[in-house]
Amino acid sequence: MRFLTLSANTQSGEDEKLEGPALYLTLGLTLLVAIGIFFLAPAGVGWLSEHFLHWNAWWSNLLEGLVRLLLLIGYIWG
Repeated sequence: MRFLTLSANTQSGEDEKLEGPALYLTLGLTLLVAIGIFFLAPAGVGWLSEHFLHWNAWWSNLLEGLVRLLLLIGYIWG
């Protein structure tokens, strides 16, 4: 937590510190977005491919894994 606060304060380049409710709101929203992007989005793609494209579970799981891999590579690349 201390290192995240230090990183946020360093990144802004200002003398203003992020503390209290603003800090917790920022961390909470960031966590929700990360969970949504890296967990729920690939699971949703797999679910959609299984239920609407009528793929079997093996192909849906393969697609979900590929989406997760592409997101990870894109995150590391960026």
